[in-house]
Amino acid sequence: MINRYIFQQIFNELIPEHKVEYMRFEDLYVNNIPSDSYDYIIMYHEMEVSNDVVFEDIHKYLKENNLPENKFILVMGDCSLTESYKLFVKKNYIKKEINTLSGFFMELCVRNSFDPKYKNKVLKHISENVDKIKKKRFLSMNGRLKPHRHALIEFIGRNNLGDYIDYSLLENNLPIDKYNFKTNVEDYVKNITEGEDVIGWHNMKSDEHKDFHINYVYADSKWWYAHKENLLPLYSNYNMDIVTESESNHEDKLFFTEKTLRPIYFGLPFFMIGNKGMLSRLKEFGYATYDDIIDESYDTLPTWRKRLKYATKEIRRFCQMSDSDFSNEIKKTKNNILHNVDHFFNNDFQIKRIQKQIEDIVR
Repeated sequence: MINRYIFQQIFNELIPEHKVEYMRFEDLYVNNIPSDSYDYIIMYHEMEVSNDVVFEDIHKYLKENNLPENKFILVMGDCSLTESYKLFVKKNYIKKEINTLSGFFMELCVRNSFDPKYKNKVLKHISENVDKIKKKRFLSMNGRLKPHRHALIEFIGRNNLGDYIDYSLLENNLPIDKYNFKTNVEDYVKNITEGEDVIGWHNMKSDEHKDFHINYVYADSKWWYAHKENLLPLYSNYNMDIVTESESNHEDKLFFTEKTLRPIYFGLPFFMIGNKGMLSRLKEFGYATYDDIIDESYDTLPTWRKRLKYATKEIRRFCQMSDSDFSNEIKKTKNNILHNVDHFFNNDFQIKRIQKQIEDIVR
């Protein structure tokens, strides 16, 4: 989750003249009622995707506590939030609407986690290695087993592409590189998990909760602090990333997570196994994609199965290239890689977008 103090600082700077009450989504269920004196209530559920249950519970809470809908602002990282809420309003004949505000909050959160020392290390590494061809062609980082990830893994096995593609599936205890640490495993894991002995994990396939002891925790399970991921050495072994976004199998969403950011700030070209329009939206955010070497028309296809089928054809094409042809294609990506790294650390697109939405609400 984004640090709540960082989150509140953003809004305090954008609307300093208004008194704001901040709530977490969980406050709905403990009947946490804001004070009587406020201009707006901001509820931040910023790292989750929206659904009708979220909207229903908010409206129920506001009605039961006699709170004004027009003073309520729901903030989420779901780029499809406003469209989803409008459909909910229409379907349920809602007369009094809440305000919605969306943004790629993960970008702000992860960027903030880069202390200057680690940021400089990443930038130096990328500038020194951007022209080099790495040991293996593809990696794909996967946590929970979801339909699109399962289909990708089946594709890799069915086409015998294991020599070209490494993938993790943490839910099944299958990391790419079981720790990627050079020091004592247990001591290092204790350090990156801040002394925790057990890490929780939700098994979506069987809808149950698991706990992993520190000995089964991998570097890519602590994503929210970039400098604690220890993934830079791992990404340095690969030329391209196959990003399998969290909600790719939902056709009515557009939801970015840290998975999209990793190849951007670690300097890899990438395929996007995601929602329809994700690549075009990244371009709107100011990032470069890799349509100079990849046929990215899969981004426009209407279902995740069609997008995946088309994208995997392109992935297989890269696997079938000779080493020299593959090297020539990768070298074409240098300018886009450097642009993306610079844009990640220096852009203000999301802040300006959030500011515009707030102005539209409070004017």
